Amino acid sequence: MANFKFNKDKILRQVSDNLTKRYEQAVRTVRCPEHGTIPRVTFKGKTGSNINWRIENICCEQLKKQVEVAIQKANR
Repeated sequence: MANFKFNKDKILRQVSDNLTKRYEQAVRTVRCPEHGTIPRVTFKGKTGSNINWRIENICCEQLKKQVEVAIQKANR
């Protein structure tokens, strides 16, 4: 039997960094067709399991739905 040691914080940081990049890329292509607004993804507490994502600069319900679809596609 082999014993492996993993750095849990490092792995969680890598996962959160990968998700951060994926969501930023997904949202980067979204624009409000009516107002021209560009949403932004912000992250706080980027370490380990303590990560919070926030979508900012949402001007209307239509843009919110577009962002939700983009993030859902990024999760596939």
